[in-house]
Amino acid sequence: MKLPRATEVNPEATGRPRRPALALTLQCGDGIDGAPFAHAQIRRWVLAALTAPATLTLRFIEREESRRLNCEYRGQDHATNVLTFGYSVDPTIADVLICVPVVVDEAAAQGKTFKDHLAHLVVHGVLHAQGWDHINDAQAHAMEGLETQILARFRIQNPYQNQI
Repeated sequence: MKLPRATEVNPEATGRPRRPALALTLQCGDGIDGAPFAHAQIRRWVLAALTAPATLTLRFIEREESRRLNCEYRGQDHATNVLTFGYSVDPTIADVLICVPVVVDEAAAQGKTFKDHLAHLVVHGVLHAQGWDHINDAQAHAMEGLETQILARFRIQNPYQNQI
């Protein structure tokens, strides 16, 4: 029996868009024992937010590293949940740093699961890497809407719901 010749499947014909190419590196800073979730799960969150090929490093850090970098690059002397250092938008090349203890504290204070809040911040950081921002109300509204749409794919509720 002769096997049929393999043919390339057009992703658009299957109803699924082609995913952008992604080179993703996960790092853990001092005091962080390992990535908080499996590489495959984190990769899914990143891919959901990507619109173009990207080379990203996602680094999980402690408060002191977050505080130091936030102070040095943003002039704010406190640890923050996510910092994005974008080096290029086309192609996207960036480092996204997530402060695990801050994410834990925020999730508890906001009544969210750590996983859902982390997914939101991964998406948020990846959008920043692609040039999205929330400096003014119009930008914030657009970015928050996109984040909400992306997170809904993972059955994560609107992270901005019930905020004052």
